[in-house]
Amino acid sequence: MGFLLLPIVFTFAFLTVAIYFFVSRDTDEYRRRIDERMKHLVQERGGASQSEMQILKEELLSTVPAFHRTLIRFEVFTKLQNILSQADLKITVYRFVIYSMIGGFLVGLITFFFSRSLVAMLIVTIVVMFSPLFYVLHLRSRRFYKFVEQLPDSLELMVRSLQAGHSFSSALQMVATEMPDPIAREFGKAYEEQNLGLNIKSALENLVERVPIMDLKLCVTAVLIQREIGGNLSEVLRNISHTIRERFRIQGRSG
Repeated sequence: MGFLLLPIVFTFAFLTVAIYFFVSRDTDEYRRRIDERMKHLVQERGGASQSEMQILKEELLSTVPAFHRTLIRFEVFTKLQNILSQADLKITVYRFVIYSMIGGFLVGLITFFFSRSLVAMLIVTIVVMFSPLFYVLHLRSRRFYKFVEQLPDSLELMVRSLQAGHSFSSALQMVATEMPDPIAREFGKAYEEQNLGLNIKSALENLVERVPIMDLKLCVTAVLIQREIGGNLSEVLRNISHTIRERFRIQGRSG
């Protein structure tokens, strides 16, 4: 039995590499076509319709259409794709699940080869299979925390921009160009979406969907209310920035 396991392991390893190069090529090609389509909408028509924006921003769960149609029926895979995107990982759900399963099976087979224990093989397979998910959750949490750390400075930058007479859209662009990632990238996406024709309310709601943290939700809610009933937006944003800074200061003392 043992002499059969090594060929099986090497076969799985070879298939993993082959699948990686094949699917990576398809994914890169898909993203290139999406970028070209968005540029075309801006250059030729000055923007995109609401339905076109929804299609363009939709994440593929797999670059294989049949797999995408199958996976999208299950909410768990849609949520997993959101988690991968929030962790800033350029990988589809299909690839992530396949790689996790193959990695678990490979390490499980190697464990059985050395231990001859089915129980050990099962435990190791499950642990290795779910380890990537926990790592992705860690990356997402770290990225969200960094976003919150950058939020007060970004809000102050927007306040100065608004007080200088610039529009809210220009204030978003200023954050995208002058702040570091991840906040620059996320605010840049919001700016690009409304620049393509999406209304500012939908662009900000998409921002909160990508980065679902309470401080950002508070900012977006304040902006949307101000646009409905009026008020001093720069003062509201300054107060939110001060509140976030104070919370960090208090947490620093308690820590």
